Amino acid sequence: MSWWSDFKQKVKEFFTGEEQKPDISPYVDKQNELNEALKKMEEEFKESYVPSQGYEDIEDVLPEEIEFVYKEYKGDDEQTIKDKTTSKYEDLLSGKTEEVNTEYKGKIDSIEQKKDNALSESQTKYDKLDSEYDEIKKQIENSLVQNGMYRSSIKQGQEDYADSMKAQEAQKIKDDLTSDINGYDAEIQRLKDEEKVAIDSLNLKYAQELESEIQKLLETRQKEINDINKYNNDLKAKEAKYKEERLLAIEEQLANRIKDDLEIKNLEEQNGYTGEKDENYKARYQLARDFYMSLPKNVAEIMFNANRDLKDYLGLYHTRLASEILSQ
Repeated sequence: MSWWSDFKQKVKEFFTGEEQKPDISPYVDKQNELNEALKKMEEEFKESYVPSQGYEDIEDVLPEEIEFVYKEYKGDDEQTIKDKTTSKYEDLLSGKTEEVNTEYKGKIDSIEQKKDNALSESQTKYDKLDSEYDEIKKQIENSLVQNGMYRSSIKQGQEDYADSMKAQEAQKIKDDLTSDINGYDAEIQRLKDEEKVAIDSLNLKYAQELESEIQKLLETRQKEINDINKYNNDLKAKEAKYKEERLLAIEEQLANRIKDDLEIKNLEEQNGYTGEKDENYKARYQLARDFYMSLPKNVAEIMFNANRDLKDYLGLYHTRLASEILSQ
């Protein structure tokens, strides 16, 4: 701008009170580059800067979701328990019943054999009796023939006597056989009655044992279910308590952070930054200072005031730079 143009501008500003704003467009891209550089410095600083070394975030130490392993009852249901136990006792009862049947069948078969033997022996006695009396009749006939008395009345009397004796002995054989058979039949019936009592006793015994075992198994099942339910309820309470305590710990840590941040901020406002943080902010300040101090003062003031992000990037050094720009 020539001195004449500058003079006319000042005269216009004097009479109108309007100040012509400088053209800042040539510097906008450079300011954007400055902001990008400051943003990068801030991000790198946040990644590396740890105010309290070894500090652990509660949210990382206490994860939101932890594995609570709940138990599940995997045993048989009531009906399956009843069915399995019933099948078991049916097999046991069947085996034991077969043993009893086999035992008594052996005893009864033995008596049946005695009956058969008695019948056979009786028949043998009958056959022997027939043979003996046939021989006696022959002896009677021979004796009478020798004595010439074959056709006498004595022959008939002796034969009748022999027949009578044979009939008596035959009756005795029959009576003995009947007595033996009745005795054997009675013994067989006794054994059958005894077998029935034994089977009935077995049925009752195994029915009672079956009922008792089913009851014990169902009680054991229910106890296991109760234990699992109690464990799961206790675990559910622990899970709820964990979540509640975790939330309280996070809230407490957040409150302490806010408190610490405020204390640090107050200390920094009173005494300034220190250490690594101060070095980083000084570097940002120096970068921004080099840019704005290279601009015309009126341009620097306008662009500095319009840069809304600059205060965050420079922190406490923002005021210092503003003073320097105004006083140049």
